Amino acid sequence: MTILRGLVLVATFALAPGSARAQTPSTILLRGDRLAESKRRLAAGDAAMKESVAILIDSARSALDATPVSVMEKRHVPPSGNKHDFMSMAPYWWPDSTKPGGLPFVRHDGLVYPESRVDHDGMRLQKMINRVEALAFAYYFTGDERYAGAGVRHLRVFFLDTATRMNPNLEYAQAVLGINTGRGTGIIDTEMLPRVLDAIRLLEASSSLTGDDRRGLTAWSRDYLKWLRESANGKDEQAAKNNHGTFYDEQVVSLALFVGDTAFARDVITHSVIERIATQIQPDGRLPLEIARTRPLHYSVFDLDAFTMLAELSRHVGVDLWHYASPTGGSIAKALQFVAPYADPSVKFPFSAVREEGNDVFLRPFMRASAVLGDPVFARVLEQVSRTARQRDFSRFGFPGII
Repeated sequence: MTILRGLVLVATFALAPGSARAQTPSTILLRGDRLAESKRRLAAGDAAMKESVAILIDSARSALDATPVSVMEKRHVPPSGNKHDFMSMAPYWWPDSTKPGGLPFVRHDGLVYPESRVDHDGMRLQKMINRVEALAFAYYFTGDERYAGAGVRHLRVFFLDTATRMNPNLEYAQAVLGINTGRGTGIIDTEMLPRVLDAIRLLEASSSLTGDDRRGLTAWSRDYLKWLRESANGKDEQAAKNNHGTFYDEQVVSLALFVGDTAFARDVITHSVIERIATQIQPDGRLPLEIARTRPLHYSVFDLDAFTMLAELSRHVGVDLWHYASPTGGSIAKALQFVAPYADPSVKFPFSAVREEGNDVFLRPFMRASAVLGDPVFARVLEQVSRTARQRDFSRFGFPGII
């Protein structure tokens, strides 16, 4: 098809556990060979790596005895009557002061309604992933089974145990009070799933993760992927033209790779993703649908977080999105170059915003891009991000040349 023009095909990487070289984990988003390089640097006494791993171990130790979180902790019950169903409120919708009881809510884009952040299953998911990620990396670098055991315990409570597990759907995510009980937009609440999929892959070398655990986590992922593909909410989000659609693709591709459906992953990348590059990214790198928002810089870089994840995921199916340009000239690299100057807080983004933004959101997309594309401009972006943010983001172990 003409839409495939310009795609660069690359060698396909094996995903099956145990298929890679010794000590090279078969991770999904992060590159296993780079993680292995970080581990070799640590063993060789690399000072920067030792400092980074020491910070990691502090986080992992705090997660060792932490009580696992679950969706059953919420005070409210979803419309289904089943607290196992994920539930959250839309962040930018507020009570209408002119209406009795404030209903229906009204939208104030970019302004977070504080109550929407309370009793939010997405926050619980984030907390669980932060803990499991730290524990999995700590296990990978130390071989200490205590970290693996704790990581598996958190995974079981959130995904597997019948008394506490999350049902694999987001039917009631980002509800708007007085208007709906959930919407496709809420699917972005699980955009961090690739991080936990990578953590599971790191834990697969551990005796703590049993065969039943592996099968259960795979089944949950397969069921959630099915819901994303077939539900009304999933279809709505797939049709989204802005960052919501990009993050939908990021989730379904990572889940498909995790469960072994590489054919579907490749189909999404070679059709949906490259169409998004063509429709979302202008030849000069602007992302007009994100610039139109009330937080234009944040959402431009946020969308590039999803696009750069997809560029990394595409290597598993023999496609190079990093060097792809659409027929009109838009590309991920150009979009990164467009926003790069504004990582410097002293350089004002030329579009109005409802509030000032921090630059931590630049970290992950520019780590990925700098490692692959080698553009010195991207390396300078990373220097603008605070040292604390860089040290606390453990995905940096996938970029040993940047630590």
